[in-house]
Amino acid sequence: MFGKVCMNGVLYFGAKLGQSAKLGQSRVIVCFDVRSEKFSFINLDKDMLAEDNAYGGCLALFNYKGKLGLREGTAYWSTKLVLWVLEDAGSHEWSKQTCVLPHLRSTKRFVGMTGTGDIVFSSLRNKRSDLFCVYLYNLESKTFTSVNIQGFEEFLHRNIRTVLDYVENIKFI
Repeated sequence: MFGKVCMNGVLYFGAKLGQSAKLGQSRVIVCFDVRSEKFSFINLDKDMLAEDNAYGGCLALFNYKGKLGLREGTAYWSTKLVLWVLEDAGSHEWSKQTCVLPHLRSTKRFVGMTGTGDIVFSSLRNKRSDLFCVYLYNLESKTFTSVNIQGFEEFLHRNIRTVLDYVENIKFI
């Protein structure tokens, strides 16, 4: 599981706890309330870690319209995108949404979701001549918008990270 999300003063991140006969370890989401400095845990839905999900270890956390979202790990070449939304943290209740994307995502990496509900992908660059792009997929209109970002032409390095909702704040806590 990867990704860290901070919403309403609570930091969410993935962890593995204890031993499980099925997966070797049980996976949970750790919640750290910054105000109270207390930890809590959210269990994953059993369907998130189904045996037929070969990419179950690659779950990604993100902000889904103010709720904790989780992208189920699927292969990059899959056109199916499975999103889980935490509806009730107290009862560990999740809802599932499956999106079928209009074209192959083979050159796109899932980043997260904007505050307006667009799913964000970034490009995977294989050679210097490849442009670095950010793609926004609108769930309602089922359309992609791409934004080419200039300035990366000289770099072949593939680990360009895309960050959503970055706000610099010099205010001391």
